[in-house]
Amino acid sequence: MKRLLLAALLAPGLAGCGTILDTCGASRLESSESPGPHIYGGVRLDVDLLTKPSDKLPDAPVFFLLDLSLSAVLDTVFLLFTIPWSLAH
Repeated sequence: MKRLLLAALLAPGLAGCGTILDTCGASRLESSESPGPHIYGGVRLDVDLLTKPSDKLPDAPVFFLLDLSLSAVLDTVFLLFTIPWSLAH
């Protein structure tokens, strides 16, 4: 219950952080890919982090799961930017 409450309190501050990281070019989704922005890069980053859990952050899946829906919304808004960027690069 404490984890759920903590996640609910932190969710607004984490709103779409996967999308922000990808759009700023701070993340690489795969080693062969260039830094972002990528089409739906925030969602892809969250899914990647959900499927590869870390021992350092045992509660991280809860936050990435919450961020997934928020990143999906932001990634959809950012399509106007990420599609032309991806086509040009």
